[in-house]
Amino acid sequence: MVKLARAVFDSIRAYKPNLIHSHGFTSALASVLPSTILHVPHVMTAHDIFQVTQFVGWKGSLKRAAVGRGLSLLSGIHCVTADAASNLFEFFPGLRGAAIDVQTIPHGVDVQAIVSAEARDLRQELRLRDDTTLFGFLGRFMAQKGFRYLIDAIELLAQQGSRSNAFKVLAVGSGGFLQEEQRRIEQSGLTDFFVFWPYQPNIASILKGLDCLVMPSLWEASGLLAMEAFVAGTSVIGTNCIGLRETLVETPAIVARPGDSESLAEAMRTLMNDGSARVNAKVFQAVAMERFDSRRAFATLREFLDRQLGAGSS
Repeated sequence: MVKLARAVFDSIRAYKPNLIHSHGFTSALASVLPSTILHVPHVMTAHDIFQVTQFVGWKGSLKRAAVGRGLSLLSGIHCVTADAASNLFEFFPGLRGAAIDVQTIPHGVDVQAIVSAEARDLRQELRLRDDTTLFGFLGRFMAQKGFRYLIDAIELLAQQGSRSNAFKVLAVGSGGFLQEEQRRIEQSGLTDFFVFWPYQPNIASILKGLDCLVMPSLWEASGLLAMEAFVAGTSVIGTNCIGLRETLVETPAIVARPGDSESLAEAMRTLMNDGSARVNAKVFQAVAMERFDSRRAFATLREFLDRQLGAGSS
């Protein structure tokens, strides 16, 4: 953190920027002292969620106070969802009275890139039967993403008579928990239900080849991947966890409870048995293209950044 702060300080002195835009709490806290000392407006985009476990005990209390003080020195904070803003004020209520501009500007996605992407024939690539339902899990393998609950849901479906040719899970990505999750799958005798691929550069093409994206998240700051799936016309199963629930409101997504494998298994069973879910996703695509278009977010974000520049020069 000290080395990063020093590097920011040297960069500000060398390049003399009119504004600093930090993405995430770590980069913001490393940059806040240099920007304050050198009187440069400093904006942070908050795209993470604080957890109670981060501030346990007296050390946690000191950490919380230090983080709160650092955040109060920012010129502005851009929260990517109303949930992220509420979470921020819950942990740092003093920010409400601070001389800091906090605004919620929902994330968006590159609609045109997703729409123009060519769908991959994943069913042929994986040699699946036409009646096999293909679920997808895309992203990082970490505790937050809830992949362990997807494994447990698959085990429940298998115990209830589902065969591996009835559905398959294509898991795409990397992360520290990947090998651990693969071992759990092997130990549970569920290997035939899963296919693992490393990171793929064109997610839109994969989304278009899935029957359904599954997001068993425990928390999110924003549901970007769900937005991309909706724009691709793909069905979504997601949890009503903080952040993601905001994206899923008034969509045809099938919603499960976070950290609840039985609820997730029931959602997957509904998707397999109810063909209307996939039809509804196709119908919703036009709405999603307008609702989640990043160009709307860009326009509002530009106004927000211009406001910080104006305040910094006054």
